[in-house]
Amino acid sequence: MAGVFAPAVWIVIRIDDVSSEHNPPVKLSSTSRSKERWWVIKVALITVAITYVPYLAGWYRQTSELRFTGTLFNSIDANVYLAILQQGWRGAWLMTLPYSVEAHSPMFLYEFYIVLGQISRVSGLSPMVGYHLARGLGGLWMLWAAYDYLSAHVAWRAARKIAYLLVCIGSGLGWLMQVVMPVGPEGISGIDLWLMDAFAFFSILLVPHFAIAWALMLTLLTSIHRSAFSPKPKLLLIAFGVGLALTVVHPKIVPGAGIIAFVCAILLAWKRRERAVTIFSVLGAAGAGVAPVALYYAFALRTDSVFAALARQDITLSPPFQYYALGFGVSSLLACFGLVCVLRRMRLPELPLVAWLIIGGVMLYAPVQIQRRFIMGLQVPLAGLAGIGLTAVVLPALKRSRFSRWLARRYHPRRFRLLMINLILALAAISNILLVTGYTLSAWFRSPAMFVPAGVAQAADWLGRESHVDDLTLAAYETGNYISARSGARTCIGHWNLTIDFYAKQDAVFQIFDAGTSNARREQFVRSMGCRFLFYGPAERQLGAFDPATAPYLKFAFSTSNVEIYELRPQR
Repeated sequence: MAGVFAPAVWIVIRIDDVSSEHNPPVKLSSTSRSKERWWVIKVALITVAITYVPYLAGWYRQTSELRFTGTLFNSIDANVYLAILQQGWRGAWLMTLPYSVEAHSPMFLYEFYIVLGQISRVSGLSPMVGYHLARGLGGLWMLWAAYDYLSAHVAWRAARKIAYLLVCIGSGLGWLMQVVMPVGPEGISGIDLWLMDAFAFFSILLVPHFAIAWALMLTLLTSIHRSAFSPKPKLLLIAFGVGLALTVVHPKIVPGAGIIAFVCAILLAWKRRERAVTIFSVLGAAGAGVAPVALYYAFALRTDSVFAALARQDITLSPPFQYYALGFGVSSLLACFGLVCVLRRMRLPELPLVAWLIIGGVMLYAPVQIQRRFIMGLQVPLAGLAGIGLTAVVLPALKRSRFSRWLARRYHPRRFRLLMINLILALAAISNILLVTGYTLSAWFRSPAMFVPAGVAQAADWLGRESHVDDLTLAAYETGNYISARSGARTCIGHWNLTIDFYAKQDAVFQIFDAGTSNARREQFVRSMGCRFLFYGPAERQLGAFDPATAPYLKFAFSTSNVEIYELRPQR
């Protein structure tokens, strides 16, 4: 991936781009702006295209015995989104929990995937194709929104381009942490290897609604910023629509986005007092967009016990601070120089970068159970400050150094600066290079984490055809998670957050398939789950020696390669 991007940087960032930031920036002509925007689009297209490589490898390497799941990493969560998308594809407009037995009314939750399912069905697309098409389109929108935000806050073209590339391909030092201090599956590795919320490329690679949430959040903050300089009525409409859409797409980040927007609005109003009313009008329009869905969630938390239980189970705490600092790697270091530079000159367009970085950093350790959610989007102001730090501090310092003067006699200064920029960008991209390479190789060699036996896929498809919305299937945890994603059929257990009282249900599943459990006790467990079908495949056989064919309360319903499905007989 570095090999793709480095030549683009080398060609486009010329000596006049990497000029001293102590001089005022030159206003770009319309031709220059157009060229820069085309460059932004081309880089975005390349970035998004790279994210499809592992998936194409997986689909290409499918066989008659093994089916690619369509997910690369954290399939437990990815399958949730696919399962809910399946519900929309099957005609639902509200979500029914795909992995829980508790009776409940359909919810206005994960509505983005419900609507995406409806759009996919009307468009004649399969749920999987709709999911990955949305991932790519959302990624393009996210990267354009990131550039738009940076263009509003970073005046110098070189700094802006470097910042944009750091957003597109930047990661951290997780790879180095694994070399120096390797950790196992139970330990905490660098966040650039697992925390997809934090990185633009990682979000585009895996999850559609993350990319779209980034885009919406950045559009909101850019609209508020622009209202301080060129107020237009359309900014009110944009802010209202973005507030509403963000609350639908990713409600968990709305509190953080709202606090950051409020602080930035105060900062802008303080520096541009004559525009204070306009600035807060745009902020108020965004709040008006948020309000309807936020009020629904507040009401549901008070009146719906299942909804409240889901909220209680959603715990995503932050790792220690050093994991964030090292997780952003080169960007963190360069941003320190940029932070000092911005605070020294106190120019308004740049100050919101500092405000977001500081407020966002504090919120990562706020006394709430969803701390980690507030990392989303923080890479953008960090990259903006890193671009400023590199062009305004680091490169000028290198130019004044003895080493640079010595090198200048042997190597042209322009080429030296371009070499430094490319080396920094390549270093920032290492973890992403390793991720894409690792996922592609895993897909090529048919990793069990990405492939399932064809019989499991065929049985899941049968359940999708035969089951109704109220029918539940009992299966092992991983199988249940996959069945709903594959076919839309609901299961009794399948996700740590969307299965109410998850650990008790998981223990019950273990006991059901344990040969040591008495028949009476097993039947009691099965009936208490409220399931219609029992899935018996490779994962279930690994849980114990129970043979469903011997259970008088079960009748055979379907079989395929190494998989059998049984239906629960009515209780006499």
